[in-house]
Amino acid sequence: MYFLKVRLEKGQGGRTKKSTVMGLLEYKSPFLMVEDDLWVPESDLYETEGSYVLKINVAGVKKNHLDLTLYGDSLRISGKRVLDDEEVLKYHKLEMRQGPFERRFRLPEDIDRDSIEAVLSDGILTVKMKKRGSNK
Repeated sequence: MYFLKVRLEKGQGGRTKKSTVMGLLEYKSPFLMVEDDLWVPESDLYETEGSYVLKINVAGVKKNHLDLTLYGDSLRISGKRVLDDEEVLKYHKLEMRQGPFERRFRLPEDIDRDSIEAVLSDGILTVKMKKRGSNK
């Protein structure tokens, strides 16, 4: 299990008033995106009484290839999956996408931005975002 650091970018003003759970799952495209070069890891989102939990399937992605950035009202998760092919003579089937990825999620207003935690375990990145005023 690895704990990851969530980086805060300067200029976090300008939050929108979208505070639904579905707003977390809304994908925001980066400025430049070449779809053939990017893969999109699957994500699940659920809400508990005291927090929102986002899980992303990043199997095969090393911790040092992941980056989480909180900017304004969005959380950007990016990284890359690199094939470990030192001893491979020939691929007979290659279905797992590789290379860079980026996902952006709009955050609800009721998140306590100072209590966001990210943990990488068994190929799943879990981002727990506590609700403001919650002790759970």
